[in-house]
Amino acid sequence: STKLPAQGEFYFLVTHRFGDLKNGINNFFGLDNALTKLGGIYGATDWLSLSASRHTYQKTYELAIKYRLANQQIDGFPVTIVGYNTMDINSELKKNELMPGLQFNHRLAFTTQLLISRKFSDSFSFEIASIYVHKNLYDGILDQKSTLLLGTGARYKIAKRLSLNLEYAARLNL
Repeated sequence: STKLPAQGEFYFLVTHRFGDLKNGINNFFGLDNALTKLGGIYGATDWLSLSASRHTYQKTYELAIKYRLANQQIDGFPVTIVGYNTMDINSELKKNELMPGLQFNHRLAFTTQLLISRKFSDSFSFEIASIYVHKNLYDGILDQKSTLLLGTGARYKIAKRLSLNLEYAARLNL
């Protein structure tokens, strides 16, 4: 999202993504293969935030910076534009017979996003995101060194603390 914390604010986040539900009780309806992320976001200024987190997936550590380039204004600039950059460190990789030349830089992956959003009313907002992902170490069969995606998202507030959120990202070939 294009939302940033105010200067001096700190948020501690716990996010949880369920795994595949199709195996029902065999994987406890997605809990057995769920992914969790713990982290914090700090508002260094009103236009800049810094964050650090740890994911269960590949025991990944993430450092991120988010910065507002432009802000939507009533009877002024029509959209909010935010940049978002992350550096991920895969701490699960081990130097072994399959990876004898493993170096620290192989553990790194980088993401760059340009987020453009517009709040159309108190109830409805929409976002477009261009996303570039670069991995220093990747599986050439299942993965690519660099990936470009185009994402969209929408939010409709149903009540003060309830909203319907939709998002979709399409992979573009490089």
